[in-house]
Amino acid sequence: MNNKVHNRKKINKLRRNALNLIESKHDFDTHWLFCFEVLDVDDFMNNPDLWGWSKLKGKGISFIRKEYKMNPPYESISKQ
Repeated sequence: MNNKVHNRKKINKLRRNALNLIESKHDFDTHWLFCFEVLDVDDFMNNPDLWGWSKLKGKGISFIRKEYKMNPPYESISKQ
């Protein structure tokens, strides 16, 4: 149980970092893959410059091969 809480904290920290990166066009352009894979469709919808990315994300597109992804240890991650 402690491991799940610890993982959730790490994932939420990564989400917060990605949300900060999408505030700057230069930062997003540099770290687009990280942001795309970490953030949800709604996160892209909040920024009009990134709506195109939300369409890709909404279609289930990923730039990481399935065999390199791990299944989430829990069903959903609360957005903080």
